[in-house]
Amino acid sequence: MAPPFPTPKFVTGGCLCGQIRYRVDFPAHHDFEASSGTCQCTLCRRQSGSLFFAYHQLAPATTSFTFVTPSTATTAPGSAPVPNSNNSTPIPDLKNPTALLTYLADHTNPHSERGVCRACGSWLYWRNRAHDVLALAVGTVDPLFLFGEGADGVDVPLEGYGRALVNGGGGHYFVENAIRGVTDRRGRGKRPRRGG
Repeated sequence: MAPPFPTPKFVTGGCLCGQIRYRVDFPAHHDFEASSGTCQCTLCRRQSGSLFFAYHQLAPATTSFTFVTPSTATTAPGSAPVPNSNNSTPIPDLKNPTALLTYLADHTNPHSERGVCRACGSWLYWRNRAHDVLALAVGTVDPLFLFGEGADGVDVPLEGYGRALVNGGGGHYFVENAIRGVTDRRGRGKRPRRGG
């Protein structure tokens, strides 16, 4: 059954300074509702500077998430390239951009990593290499796709695809860390985990 909101075939995004760009291609069978989630662990709060980390899970990460240069990341079929806000040079290695810094995300899990831009510090994703799963930081998705900035209503809906990317239908981690009256209504009782 199709979800009650428009879903993208792909989205693009990147870091704050524009040195890292990515594209996510969604397979036809991608479950947008189950892939949307949040995490309230202490590590994600400290990394994001927010009360919870809103993510969209991609699995397998290796086939759906790719780094691109600003000249190859199109915003929609037939549209102009995504602008590179600081006119930085294109990323020479699409598999591992030189601006990307990865580090161990959690000392208890040697397979988890966080990907950040070494130039501006933007946090792009959390990844579990052992299971080939990537949790994309939804806030790094381009405004066109996230909330419809500049959308024409044909290739991209006027409201964008934000609801598809972070609808709250998937996992909610470390809900026991919820702040009463503020974050305790996000996914109450869904897949709680201890720690963080």
